[in-house]
Amino acid sequence: MSPNRFDRMHTVKEDDVYSFGISIFEMWTGIGPREAYWRLLQDQWDDRWVKIYDGLRPELPPDSGMPESLQVLMKECWHSDPKVRPPFAEIARRLKELLGGESPDAKQNFTEKNSQYSNLSRDEITQALQPEKMAKGPDGFLDLEKALLLFQQAADMGFPDAQERLAFFYRYGLGGLTRDLSKAAHWYRQAAELGNHPKSQLELGRFYHEGVGGLEENGAEAVRWWQQAAEQGNVDAQYRMGVAFYTGSAVKQDYQLSAEWLQRAADRGHVNAQYHLAIYYTKGLGVGKNDFKAVEWYEKAAFQGSTSAQYNLAIMYAEGMGTEKNLSTAAGWYLRAAEKADADAQYNLGNSFFKGEGVEINEASAFQWYSRAAEQGHVAAQYSLAKAYYTGAGIEQDKEAAVLWFGRAAEQGDAMSQYNLGYLLRNGVGAAKDEGTAILWYHKAAEQGLMEAQYNLALAYEHGRGVEENKQIAAQWYYKAAIQGDATAQFKLGNAYLAGQGVEEDSQTALAWYRKAAEGGHEKAQEFVLDFEEAETEDSKFDEEEAAKSLLREAEEGDADAQYRLGAAYASGAGMEQNDGKAAEWYRKAAEQGLAKAQFSLGYAYGKGVGVEKDTRAMVMWYQRAAEQGLVKAQSYLGDAFAKGVGVDKDERVAVEWYRRAADQGDSAAQRALQRLESQAGVLSA
Repeated sequence: MSPNRFDRMHTVKEDDVYSFGISIFEMWTGIGPREAYWRLLQDQWDDRWVKIYDGLRPELPPDSGMPESLQVLMKECWHSDPKVRPPFAEIARRLKELLGGESPDAKQNFTEKNSQYSNLSRDEITQALQPEKMAKGPDGFLDLEKALLLFQQAADMGFPDAQERLAFFYRYGLGGLTRDLSKAAHWYRQAAELGNHPKSQLELGRFYHEGVGGLEENGAEAVRWWQQAAEQGNVDAQYRMGVAFYTGSAVKQDYQLSAEWLQRAADRGHVNAQYHLAIYYTKGLGVGKNDFKAVEWYEKAAFQGSTSAQYNLAIMYAEGMGTEKNLSTAAGWYLRAAEKADADAQYNLGNSFFKGEGVEINEASAFQWYSRAAEQGHVAAQYSLAKAYYTGAGIEQDKEAAVLWFGRAAEQGDAMSQYNLGYLLRNGVGAAKDEGTAILWYHKAAEQGLMEAQYNLALAYEHGRGVEENKQIAAQWYYKAAIQGDATAQFKLGNAYLAGQGVEEDSQTALAWYRKAAEGGHEKAQEFVLDFEEAETEDSKFDEEEAAKSLLREAEEGDADAQYRLGAAYASGAGMEQNDGKAAEWYRKAAEQGLAKAQFSLGYAYGKGVGVEKDTRAMVMWYQRAAEQGLVKAQSYLGDAFAKGVGVDKDERVAVEWYRRAADQGDSAAQRALQRLESQAGVLSA
């Protein structure tokens, strides 16, 4: 089997060329490939598939006498890279040159002179077919033309082995024959129909499966022949039966029957069967889900050189599935698969080196493996490689290279790469500034649902950066980012509803979005929510302007609650022009009258420096006054101040006291803070 098929179910036409190269060796030396590899490996026999994949090939005996030109052809045929293997037309031409370029007439004369096989009895033919009795030329090379005559005579007499060999000669154009897949199919059929030649049944099934040799593609007929071969113990046919019942393309899909055939092939060492049986155990297809069994079969296939099995086994060790979690072992299997050009393994190995999982952190090694995977088109590796170039992780910082690799991943549809590429182009980093193209990439990422891209695209439409200003489209993209939880987008959407920009003005909807943003930690939104909640008019009969005039009159008359609500109206701009200075002024008037919520708002203004000069000590003073009156939010914020040492000496004992007061009133933030402090070593419960 060609090594490039270890991890594939399909056939490439160059596989036949590989087999022909092995056949050259066997026909010249009389040594079969199994024996040849045994001579080379012996106690390393269990690693033969790995060795073959890595380039090990049979070695000619020192006295083989094989011509140099034939050795070159043989090595080209069995080359690991299918692209290096010559087509059969070229092989035929080179063999004719090697054999002296005989004309068709000369070959006919040769055939007539060597027709001695035509009068042999069955017993004599049986003896002549023995490998040691096969005719060889003066230099020890198997005489292909005499072998052809023998096989033809024996095939005509009904010898199935000879029929299979004759089919082989026609399949590969040996012995001076023109390659003829139709005649190959004919002789495979002759042997197969005798009923006891599984190899021919297997190959005839392949011809039907692939629709070659003059046969129409016929999956059902392929399965019929494979089943006959499989029932006689042909391991490749057993594997193909497993695949057939899995796909259900020519038989009724049946995972249980598929698993049974795969098990039979796997038990006899078929590497692909072992790998796919492991997958069955991982997913519970046709067998009970069993990660331990999956690991067992992955290991068998992995030790035989299956790259996919090596990669999956690494995943099992990395995740601790079916085996004890072992990141070092996982990295080792990633390495074996990565060295055989498995892009997923190369990427994961890069991650291992970058994060120090199972290996020591080594950004240079991470960069190298990311590069190998990226060159193969692995999109996640391309993204990671771009980040490495951008940050200078494991390689000299190169913003232009970052743009290149973000671009390659972006073209494959990676949303984060599309967003980052847009960001770099918009800001002229690593490439000429190009806001128009940046917007195109933002669009692609945003349409895939990437929240960051949706927000930035909205921002561009709001301010007309790289695109014509459009408040309505801006609001639409803010909404898409907002419903994904982007607090800044939620705040922006609140602004849009409050001002009626791109959407119909709606202060209640604005408040709803401000609240969502506030819950997400957006400080400005938290201020707005506080202001909105306290500035809501109690009398819905008056419009905002009339309510504001009434509120101003009440505040000027000394009503503390009116003073507070007027401060909140100035802070939010509800019914009057927004003015943080006047908001603080009215908060102070109410606070000095002892109104707890005004004391808290004034403290908050001092803490943020909004409308007053920032003064954290004044913040603590006003928080404390409100907290002592039982205002839960003031108690929680005062706890924060003591816990962090902001505006007051850090004192976790006092912080715990204030957090507990707020927590007892149901404040969730205080409850979380209290739990955090009390779980730390050395914290005293008050």
